[in-house]
Amino acid sequence: MYPKSINLFVAADDTLAFSSAGFGGGLTPGEVLVAGTTFIAGTNPVPTTAEGTFLYDTDGGTGVPQLYWDADGTNGGAAVLIANFLNTADAVTTADFLIV
Repeated sequence: MYPKSINLFVAADDTLAFSSAGFGGGLTPGEVLVAGTTFIAGTNPVPTTAEGTFLYDTDGGTGVPQLYWDADGTNGGAAVLIANFLNTADAVTTADFLIV
């Protein structure tokens, strides 16, 4: 099931949609992710709160950007790799998410 490979992600055209019921971690339908809290981007990103957090590793340690979901943030549960971004020039931001 995971991780998925996302090829040629274009921020202007593409949306990353996630089910709040399927992912849990306190996600609610219509929620807007907050940079630095529920969405952390960078090299080896780590959660900053005990909330569910999307972690966007800009190089994935291999030069391939990767998206992780950490359902319990700083509470010790491991983040799960959910997607590898292949051939992607655009960075992922909070504006690219839709929580349903």
